[in-house]
Amino acid sequence: MTDQELMMDINQAKRIARQLHDLLHDDAMHRLQLYNEYAQDTLKWTPNLYRRCQLVDTLCDKLERLELFQN
Repeated sequence: MTDQELMMDINQAKRIARQLHDLLHDDAMHRLQLYNEYAQDTLKWTPNLYRRCQLVDTLCDKLERLELFQN
């Protein structure tokens, strides 16, 4: 694999991670809005959703550092 191919793969992975980050953020905000509107229901932040958000944030950070390391 050439350096150019590696950079293309890193950039593609960053785009995918960013899209996943945005989708999870939107989901979390929607759940929060529902919780605020219907507080008596059990809609809330689950450990699973929180963990997903943490994982995608960590992935985005690592991809950024990897790209910086390659330059």
